[in-house]
Amino acid sequence: EYDDSEYAKEYQIKQEKREELRPLLESVIRKYEKAFEDLPEDHPAKIEVYQKRKYNPEIVEAYRIGYAPGRKFIYNLCVENGRKHDAIELGLINENNDKWYDRVIYPLIDRKGTSLAPVGLAGRRLSDDNKYAKWMNSSDSELYQKDVFWYGMDKAREEIVKQGEAWLVEGYNDVIAWQTNGIPNTIASCGTAIARKQMHALKKLCSKIVFCFDPDGAGKTAMLKYIPEFIRLGFRVQMVFLSPSLDPDDFVRFWDSSVKKFSLADLGTNPDYREDGFKFLMAESFKGKDEIDIAKETKTLSLLIAKIEDEAMRSIYADWLAKESGVKATQIKSYLNASVEKIIKTLTPAEDEFYRLPPSVKSPLDNLRPTIERYQLFMANTQIWIQGKNGPPYS
Repeated sequence: EYDDSEYAKEYQIKQEKREELRPLLESVIRKYEKAFEDLPEDHPAKIEVYQKRKYNPEIVEAYRIGYAPGRKFIYNLCVENGRKHDAIELGLINENNDKWYDRVIYPLIDRKGTSLAPVGLAGRRLSDDNKYAKWMNSSDSELYQKDVFWYGMDKAREEIVKQGEAWLVEGYNDVIAWQTNGIPNTIASCGTAIARKQMHALKKLCSKIVFCFDPDGAGKTAMLKYIPEFIRLGFRVQMVFLSPSLDPDDFVRFWDSSVKKFSLADLGTNPDYREDGFKFLMAESFKGKDEIDIAKETKTLSLLIAKIEDEAMRSIYADWLAKESGVKATQIKSYLNASVEKIIKTLTPAEDEFYRLPPSVKSPLDNLRPTIERYQLFMANTQIWIQGKNGPPYS
C-alpha cells in the first residue's frame, strides 16, 4: 500500500542489502569474463561464441559474455570471504558447489540513472546432455525480479524512447543480433512469459511494440497470448515475420554478407515489412470458423477494443473488425458501448485495473496516473506516497 514511514524504513533496509550484494555479483561476473578470456581457442565455449554465434571480441566485451567452469570455481572464493550465504541468496552457488556449471554466461544488466549494475545471470548449456536445461536464469533475489526486467534494456532504453517503439524478440542472442546490426531498440523477456509489470515498465517508454517471434509453434502461441494484453494497455502492436522463417540470431547468420553490407536499419524502420497485431489477432481468431463462431469471436474482440483508452484507436479497430468479421458496424458499436459501461461500473473513483489509491487521497486517479506511471510515487495531502506493493492492482 502507499505508506510513509513504515514503507520508507523497509525500503531503506532493502536498499542497503542490495548495496551489499551488488559488489559480490560484479566480482563473480568479472571472474567469469576472465575465465572465458583464458580459455583455449578450441574450447566449446569459444566455439559457441566466436564460430557459431559469430561474435567478435567487441561484442563479447560489450555484453560481458563469460564462462562458468562450475565445480568450486566460485564456491571456494565465496566461502573464504565469508559470503557463502549471500552467494546462495543470489543463486551463484548451492550448499556444496557452484550452481553454474559449464555454461556460457550472459550477465543481466540494469540501468539506474546513468549507472549500470548487474542484477543476475543467464547461462547457455554447452554439453549435449538434455537432462540439463539448455538455458538457465537467475532466480528472483533482492537484485533481480524477473517480472520487471527486460534483457537488453540497458542498451535499448534511449532508442526506445527516441523511436517510440520497442522490438520484442525471444532470446538473449536474438537481442544481441538485432542490437548490433541496426535495430538497437530491441529487448527480450528472460524466459517465455511476459509479465504485466514488464508491460507497464515498457509503457513508460513507448506506445508501440514490434514482435519478431518465430511465426510457428511456441512463438505464434506467445504472440496470440500477449497481443491482447499489450493492446489493452494502449500499445500499438505490430509483427515482423522473417524470411526464411528464422529467429533473429539465425537470420543474421543466414544473411551474413548482406547484413554486414547493409545492416538491418531499413528492416527496423520500414513499415512495409510489418503486419498489424490486431489484424493478425482477427485472422487467427476467425480462421476455420463459420458465421456463428465468428460472431462470438467478434463479441470477444469488441470487449478487448472497449478497454483501449484511445478513442481514435478504438474507432479504427472497430471498423477493421466490422469489415473482417462481416458483423454490422452498428452491432459492434453496441457491443462496445455495453462493454465500456460495464467497465465503468466496476471501477470506483480511487480504483481501477492497475492502481488502488489510499482512502485518504481524494485526488482523481486520472490526474495522478501520469506521475505514478513515470515515478511510482505521487504527492497528495502534503505527503509523498510511494508505490509499495506489487500488483496489479498496484497499491
